[in-house]
Amino acid sequence: MWKRLVIERVQDSLAGVFGLKSNPPAKQALLGLLAGGFILNPGRRCQSGNDDIQLSLCHSPIIEQVAGLIFSPLFFTYGAECFFSAGLEREFVHYRMEWLRRMVGTLQIAAAFGLLGGLSQPWLGQAAAVGLALMMLVAVGARIKIRDTLLQTLPALFYLALNAYLALVEF
Repeated sequence: MWKRLVIERVQDSLAGVFGLKSNPPAKQALLGLLAGGFILNPGRRCQSGNDDIQLSLCHSPIIEQVAGLIFSPLFFTYGAECFFSAGLEREFVHYRMEWLRRMVGTLQIAAAFGLLGGLSQPWLGQAAAVGLALMMLVAVGARIKIRDTLLQTLPALFYLALNAYLALVEF
């Protein structure tokens, strides 16, 4: 019972922050993304679960479309900025990986197109999500190595979780 209360409080807090209290499916999808790809499904099982609330990996076309339509342009923009942004150039120097900047940009742009292509060809979206997840894993490792704070590491952790979820469940 206490698990249900904790999960509902977290769910309501996150939904309040993002203005989704009146939209339960969007609230569930958001929480699933933020919880590392697990969608909370009280009273409904997609795969095996335990206790009185189920943490299940479930396919949701909404998340797949959000990834393709919203996150794809973000990855494209970041990839393009790897070529043109002095700020990102300094950031790669800070990571001690300046020699990887152009390759990361190219891979981010290719993956952005792969996520979009995954809407019609799932294998392409899955390949792009796997590549982005691996790239984000390296990014998290680099941030840990240079002793960045957790707050500085959170975006890479979020995109790692998102892409791992997309690779394993959505495509």
